Formats: sequence, C-alpha cells, structure tokens
Amino acid sequence: MIGIDIISTRRLRKKKESFFNKIFSVKELVEAKSNYESLAGKWAAKEAAYKAGLKYANHEIEILAENKKPYIFINGEKTNHMLSISHDKDYATAVVFTV
Repeated sequence: MIGIDIISTRRLRKKKESFFNKIFSVKELVEAKSNYESLAGKWAAKEAAYKAGLKYANHEIEILAENKKPYIFINGEKTNHMLSISHDKDYATAVVFTV
C-alpha cells in the first residue's frame, strides 16, 4: 500500500511542548534538534505510514535516520517499509510504501 502526507511547518510551530512529547519519542526529538522542518517530516512520515496501512499509535512508530536515510521503526524494530521525506521552509511531505 501507499501513503502520503504533507505538514505545514508554520502549523507545527504553533504547537505546545505537550504535543511534541505526545507525537515524538525522545530519540526523534533529540535527532531533530528542535528543527521544525525535520519534525514536520517525521510527523508527515508517521501520518503517511498510517495511511499506508500501518495502524500503530504515534508512540509505537519512530522515524529515525541511519546514515542520513530515514527509516520506520515499529516498537523499536527497524522495518523494510520504504520511506521518502522531503521538506522546505514551509512544508514537509512523506511517502510510504509498505512491503
């Protein structure tokens, strides 16, 4: 299945800290270093994964990079699902192909 999502970085900048703690793991927050573009990309990836049929809660899915390539981790395990994230100043988008 295929899932795609787009997130406005402006919208994300308006969120409170409690939102970030609910959506992202500690590892994701550390990796993003408070960069809204990076966080928007991770959030778009989680939404795209859900739309591609990965019906997990936000805290069960992590979007983490290895050698600058993003991967989907479910409950701490790296998956083989294909993920592409792109972002610019105002928007981040992600596409997920489940295998």
